[in-house]
Amino acid sequence: MLVASFMAGPLCAQAQAPSAEKFPYSGEVIQDKINVRAGQSANFEKLAQLKKGENIVVVDRSYSWYKIKLPVYARSFISLDFVNMLSDDVGEITGNRVNVRAGRGINYSVLGQLNKGNLIKVVEKSEGWCRIEPINDSWGWVLAKYIKFKSQKTPPSRIVFAPTKNVYKKRQQQRVKEESLPEPPKKFSVEEMVSATGVIATIGGDKAIGRNIRHKIVVDGQTKYFLQGYRTITDSFLRQQVKIEGKPLPQIKADHPVILITKIQLVL
Repeated sequence: MLVASFMAGPLCAQAQAPSAEKFPYSGEVIQDKINVRAGQSANFEKLAQLKKGENIVVVDRSYSWYKIKLPVYARSFISLDFVNMLSDDVGEITGNRVNVRAGRGINYSVLGQLNKGNLIKVVEKSEGWCRIEPINDSWGWVLAKYIKFKSQKTPPSRIVFAPTKNVYKKRQQQRVKEESLPEPPKKFSVEEMVSATGVIATIGGDKAIGRNIRHKIVVDGQTKYFLQGYRTITDSFLRQQVKIEGKPLPQIKADHPVILITKIQLVL
């Protein structure tokens, strides 16, 4: 019985050990303020600081250090020279074997590499570099004594999605927009205002009057009014059916009455 009891303990321990070190696996941090480094030494850059109870993914071991998947808040940088911004926070890599580093500069440790077409989540941009959410294939190192095995299950990899480029949806939004121009200098009474429904067109170059009177509204195939307003706004309604409201400007002499646009709205 003594022999049987003596051998049972070591055999159980040996059966458990491989499951704890079968990489990758989920580990739990057992102490507060544990530094994640860019390499297997305290001399490497600090990338993040883990909290007690936090879960991490352990992918390998080197002596007393665990190689882990970087948490989403870890420091991770890439040169803006190799990034094409698709939106405010999503970028596309324009080169191959582009280094992801532990800081802003080529002297910082390399954490991983990206290739042309890879997408990144941009956190901030500064000094020619952008800080990004760590990519899936970038790693940090933490002392093994602060991590305990939790589960063989690991969370799915993070995915960066390209921004939506739904042209049809954008056009639909454009069709229902309504632009209100800045209030004119004086308040006009309702009786002084005019309105018309027609198609916005440009005035011929020889008939244009000043830089802000370059459009007209055509009603039933005939020019109804020349329009004064901001060109950038009126241009966005060019060749579209609209309803306009405005104030007549009889002091401006032209081939057709001129009105100051106060409101323009697409007609669906």
